Amino acid sequence: MGLDEIRRLKDEANKPKEPKKRKPIPKESKKKKQQKKEYGDNLTAWFDERRKEMTGRCKNCGKRSEKNSNQYFKFSICHILPKARFKSVATHPDNWIELCFWGDNSCHTNMDNCILDFTQMACWDEIVVKFQKLWPLLNKREKASVPDIFKQYLNTDF
Repeated sequence: MGLDEIRRLKDEANKPKEPKKRKPIPKESKKKKQQKKEYGDNLTAWFDERRKEMTGRCKNCGKRSEKNSNQYFKFSICHILPKARFKSVATHPDNWIELCFWGDNSCHTNMDNCILDFTQMACWDEIVVKFQKLWPLLNKREKASVPDIFKQYLNTDF
């Protein structure tokens, strides 16, 4: 490497770098796009309809739900059969229960994470009645992945 080469490299090192090209922030997240692809705009409409049915109280512990929060009301609408695994009933009017999300109890999170024993929940009877309405609408693959605790309450052969 000669003296000229060293000077050229030094001069290039002192030049300002071109600014990085920034990607614009999408108006819609990838997750939201995926949900729309799977459910169309039905999911948003479904949540809006369930909000009209909400009471403002958790069906399990009686604490305040997020019914009156425009930003967080969806957090208190808990799917009985998770929408990711049970697509056939993801937007069915009976596939939900109103549960608190914030605070000490956090019934929605605890139900989703199986921390709460379903049968010990104050709203278990209501969940079973709703599940019995959903069962005939499930396809064969979905029926196979229904938790056993629910299957006990069916009058059906498996």
